[in-house]
Amino acid sequence: MIIRRARTMGFCFGVKNAVRLANELVSSHSGPIYSLGEIVHNEALVKEYSKKGLKVIAPEDDVPVGRVLIRAHGVTPDVEESLRRRGFEIIDGTCPLVKKNQLACQASTLPVILFCKHGHDEAIGIAGHARCGCICIEREEDLDDVTPGEYTVLVQTTFSSEKLERFLWLLKAKGCTFTIQGSGICPASRQRRAAVEELARSVEAIVVVGDENSANSTALYNLASSLLPGRAFFVSGPDRVTGEMASFPSVGITAGASVADDLISEVEERLGMLSLDDK
Repeated sequence: MIIRRARTMGFCFGVKNAVRLANELVSSHSGPIYSLGEIVHNEALVKEYSKKGLKVIAPEDDVPVGRVLIRAHGVTPDVEESLRRRGFEIIDGTCPLVKKNQLACQASTLPVILFCKHGHDEAIGIAGHARCGCICIEREEDLDDVTPGEYTVLVQTTFSSEKLERFLWLLKAKGCTFTIQGSGICPASRQRRAAVEELARSVEAIVVVGDENSANSTALYNLASSLLPGRAFFVSGPDRVTGEMASFPSVGITAGASVADDLISEVEERLGMLSLDDK
């Protein structure tokens, strides 16, 4: 079996930065240290940091005051201010592109339309900065809530570029005028999707490594499934790799933005072992 890796995959800049800050925390802390939510959608990595003393908490948790890391997704101003009032020291790991969206939302003197995944932490954090209201749009039917008028448009960093183009056209058709502000779709997301499209042309199957709670990993899997129907697989680690995945003459591997290189290598090694077992 031939195994090919996507030319771009794994940790994005925002996640790398949050992980760097987490490493600094666990290596130099002298008191309680926390991550506000899981640092990444990667169960193995979260467990690793937990063993090193980095405890995952929610904003409302009653815990001893210490240093708290805000992950790449960012948070609302209310959450950050509440933590500061309680005496926590904030370590801000918000992705710079997400931060740009937050600031653009906060600066807008118009209602904001945010193209995003409903309930995603990044989207919640951005929408929380709006001063003139924010309408979150994930599906075409959500546009029914938009009335003709003038808006500021923002886009979650991992949103689909194809959906974005369609939705912008529909907004114009509804008689809306708007300016697009913020960071737009993350270049890393675009590059990873382009790499999957390229990979699909050279392999019989694709294995996507990532967590089901990860929006960008799910997007990669959905894309791979559309390109190779019935031959795309989603795994969280090597223990999820099956003989079926290793039964194809050639298999491609890609991974979400919260997946470490070590985990990708372990999945690749497991695929190779199962392929040999079939011979």
